Amino acid sequence: MFIDDLDLQLTGIWIAGFGVIVVLSLLTFLLARRRRRHRRWLPWAATSVIVVVGFFALGQIDASVKTADALATLEHQVHLPVTYTAEGSSLTLRTDGSAELVAVSVGDDVQRNAAGRLCVSGDAAVTTGDARWWMDADRFVHIETERKITRLYPDGKLILGYGWAKGFVLTSCDAEYATLYRAPGPY
Repeated sequence: MFIDDLDLQLTGIWIAGFGVIVVLSLLTFLLARRRRRHRRWLPWAATSVIVVVGFFALGQIDASVKTADALATLEHQVHLPVTYTAEGSSLTLRTDGSAELVAVSVGDDVQRNAAGRLCVSGDAAVTTGDARWWMDADRFVHIETERKITRLYPDGKLILGYGWAKGFVLTSCDAEYATLYRAPGPY
């Protein structure tokens, strides 16, 4: 987009989207009222459908803009392809969405443990092999291999945070902490 600040972009999208929804709702109501004949509920039903579909579409646009921004931040900070390493373990993220894992913890599902930390649950195991990855609007990199999943998330410290130069990969729920992985560089 032509605006650099993500919050300003999203505010503009929501304001414009809300305006479009209002205009479309009014036009739908007026057109449906002209054709209603004996159905007094038709203008209200048509307008309700427009409002619901409009807000759903706005939510999808919002998520896609956030995801694109998160991916651009990852690309800007560590330049894909990137290999993260930890003690005897590594994961490589490539630009085509493929990944290579070496001794990385994966599980059946992601949940919170008793301490409130995100972790992989179910049949948690350490795996090596090919995988695929994608990023969501919450800035999590989802890594999936053979019906197992884990997540990589950036160092989120407010002061002197390393961003994507250091990332945490989820571990099993009985482990105390997520595993710290480092991207190559002077970090």
